Amino acid sequence: MLENFYEKVMSVFAEGRHRIELHKARSQFFEWAGQFDETSNDFEVKMSLFMEWYLLDRKFSDGFTPIQKISEEMKDLTPEESKIVEGLYNSSHGVFEFIKEKKGNKILIKDLLDGQKYLIGNVSIMSAFSKELFFEARVLELNEELIFSGSFCFHPPQANKFILKEFKALKKKTKKMTDEETELEKKVLINKLFRMKHKSEQYKHIKIEEIYNNESKIKV
Repeated sequence: MLENFYEKVMSVFAEGRHRIELHKARSQFFEWAGQFDETSNDFEVKMSLFMEWYLLDRKFSDGFTPIQKISEEMKDLTPEESKIVEGLYNSSHGVFEFIKEKKGNKILIKDLLDGQKYLIGNVSIMSAFSKELFFEARVLELNEELIFSGSFCFHPPQANKFILKEFKALKKKTKKMTDEETELEKKVLINKLFRMKHKSEQYKHIKIEEIYNNESKIKV
């Protein structure tokens, strides 16, 4: 459902006057995650992460993201698609810890920043989640159930200590911030960790702990 919706929205925000924005976005994302190679094992993962970032997080020159501009760009949304837009607009993007598996293809997860727990339904691949792996994801409500948006970035267990330290520092830093400021700071950290993950795949000869490190010589 979400995949088809993303493709429909991308067909609008990748054409015409939006082509320049898409080109800029691709260049920026390639710098973070490396070039997209259709033959690589992580091609679909990268494409999914790129689409969500482009549609939900990256602002155009007018200061709005594509998801915020949908109502003016797409007049033919079905009631179901409008619910998806609302769910994505109010989604929670973060780095999470897997707590445990629940009955009915559900899992319980916890946000590393605020400690909030989410019971996620409609989980298709339970084996992907482990207590040893922190992961970036987006949670949204759809049809009165919390679900994943579909894109993930799983961090290696060797990075857990660093990730926890970064979120602890961020939590302390944001105590005096507004919700909007906190959200912006969280996005900065999520993006930094995402870049570190893909640098660790690019430089496999370097220890992961040396990449997930603020003193790292590897530019992220």
